[in-house]
Order: sequence, then structure tokens, then C-alpha cells
Amino acid sequence: MNAMTRRVVIGTAAVSMALAMTACGKAGDGDDKGSGGDDKTIGLLLPENKTTRYETFDRPIMEAKIKELCSDCKVKYNNAAQDIENQKKQFDALVTQGVKVIILDASTTSRPSRGSSRPTSRA
Repeated sequence: MNAMTRRVVIGTAAVSMALAMTACGKAGDGDDKGSGGDDKTIGLLLPENKTTRYETFDRPIMEAKIKELCSDCKVKYNNAAQDIENQKKQFDALVTQGVKVIILDASTTSRPSRGSSRPTSRA
């Protein structure tokens, strides 16, 4: 399976699970008092906009699938522009806004080297 197909399959599975989780909330309570109880919002955080793929392929497919599975769901989209700190702030902002489902494609520029977590010797 190539990488593009794998991402689409994983993304579709993530959206399906996210929508299933929104259906598991407390129903008929009536005591929401502004907590956004009926607000069906899904956060979509993509890592970068240098590659046109995220804007022309991933985002439209994810938004279309969300709309297909949940016609009254809103999507709050953000792009990190290759900045890990920016993506952390975007994630925190969605949580602060009460978004309970967030689809995150992490913005990582490099992987830690194998030796980076190796303990140092003590003298």
C-alpha cells in the first residue's frame, strides 16, 4: 500500500472514530449551560502549506468525509506552516474553544536522533 493510500485510509478511519466518539456524549441532560453540548465541531490541524498536497488533497477529502458522515458538524481548520510551536498553540486554542474532536497531522521537522535520549555518565 503506498503512502498516499495509507494516509487516506488512516484519515477516513480517524474521522469515523471521531464521529463515533461525538455520538457517545450525554444525551438529553438539558443542563449544558453554555458548554456547547450540541455544538458538533471537529478540529482539523495540518502540518504545512509548502506542499500543495495538504490544501488540494488532504483537506478537501477530510472535510467532504466529515460532511458525509455528519452533515451538521463544523470543521475548524488550521495549518501550522511547518511550525511546531504554532501547531501547539492551534491545538490549545481548539481545546480552549471546547472542541472535543481534533484530527491532527503533526508538524514535525525532524526525528530525534537515536542517541539523544541516552543517559550521560556521572563522574
